[in-house]
Amino acid sequence: MQDRNDIQSTGQLRLAAALLSKAQLFEGISKEELESLLLCLGASFRSYVKGQYLISAGDTIRSIGIIMSGTVDIVKEDALGRRSIVNKLGPLDMFAEAMVCAGISISPVSVQSLSALRICYIDYHKVVRSCGSACGFHSRLIQNMLHILAVKAIIFNKKLDYLLLKGMRERITAYLLDQSAGSGSLEFKIPFNREEMADFLAVDRSAMSRELGKMRNEGLIDFRKNRFVILDKKRLL
Repeated sequence: MQDRNDIQSTGQLRLAAALLSKAQLFEGISKEELESLLLCLGASFRSYVKGQYLISAGDTIRSIGIIMSGTVDIVKEDALGRRSIVNKLGPLDMFAEAMVCAGISISPVSVQSLSALRICYIDYHKVVRSCGSACGFHSRLIQNMLHILAVKAIIFNKKLDYLLLKGMRERITAYLLDQSAGSGSLEFKIPFNREEMADFLAVDRSAMSRELGKMRNEGLIDFRKNRFVILDKKRLL
């Protein structure tokens, strides 16, 4: 079950602006400016329940989504129906922007809710085109969009690096070392559970769990659920 509504009151507008002002897309834009900008962008809102698909592969895409609360998986399936997680997104993350920016109207991926969700949708064309009021902060909005697209392109290339590695242990090792480097610590938390991690690395879950167990027995790593510790980085390399 879902609902959709446009901004209907000043109070609702202020609450939305207060939350969304922390999103990368609106960095450098004040809450007061953002209130005007959300109206300019024709922002609307939808709620979803856990397990619901926001977008299914093959759907027509018309808007960019910004997560106000909850988490989603971006999922792609191959011709044989094998599922791969492209990314996992949480509060204030954005989705569908790369596709609409590239002029792709039919989604090649699915977006599935992992919890109850609240999403803000905005029209991409209103992002990249100055409005009739010629808002001074519209140019900042475009700069932020370009930065987000560039960062996501780098992240996507990093996933390709994992998939180019032939061995399962090599993929696991490369991923864990990158997560460690990103956190600045040998002890870190990854964003995936085991099934999601296997889907992300495009490996069999059972085989991956066995390999992780071997790596722990060899004294290379330790873990509990999605928390990992690299015990011997030199041997892991």
